[in-house]
Amino acid sequence: GRQFLRHLQSSEFGEQTNIVGAPPSIPFLSFTLLMFGSGFWFADVMGDSLVAEKAKLEPESSRGHLQSTCYACRFFGLMIAAPLSTVIYSTYGPQSVV
Repeated sequence: GRQFLRHLQSSEFGEQTNIVGAPPSIPFLSFTLLMFGSGFWFADVMGDSLVAEKAKLEPESSRGHLQSTCYACRFFGLMIAAPLSTVIYSTYGPQSVV
């Protein structure tokens, strides 16, 4: 038990790693935010590619209508989600968001 805890407390480089109840280290936090942002980026690119492929099937008279509708819906969703999530975070704290 104690050796396992000592192993958790010190990494190969002598830095303290994330233990339950301890604040995360800056490298751990930076890596986590990088992965979080990369996930959003990949999801955005995948969504754009799906819309672009589906837009190829549109008739010539309404070409581009699907893409503009998707971008308008995304913008509207962000305008609703940003203030709503801010209010929820401020009212209930980070536990309700995470």
